[in-house]
Amino acid sequence: MNDLITVSSVEGEPRVLDTDLAAALCMSEPRKVRQNVIWPNREELEGFGPLRMETIQTGGLPATAFYLNEEQALLVAMFSRTERAKEVRAALVGVFAAWRKGLKFLRNWT
Repeated sequence: MNDLITVSSVEGEPRVLDTDLAAALCMSEPRKVRQNVIWPNREELEGFGPLRMETIQTGGLPATAFYLNEEQALLVAMFSRTERAKEVRAALVGVFAAWRKGLKFLRNWT
């Protein structure tokens, strides 16, 4: 499971890409995590820090990708209510702990 969740450095902070998290949660359409989970819960998510957003091209209209911190990622895993949510929450704790220890730095986004 830890191999499915990649922690990235965004402005020096560990973050998880929303669609990577949604894929680990086995959401049928990972990009829909934005409209079904993140936007409806934006206020609560922002209570744990600013939502880091990036405009991306998806082939059609531009979309907004979210890079979630540890607390935000855990909340999204709780809100998603998928069968794998419990397993994903445990994996998130592990990958963020590994990132803090310098064991699993995989990508660097600015």
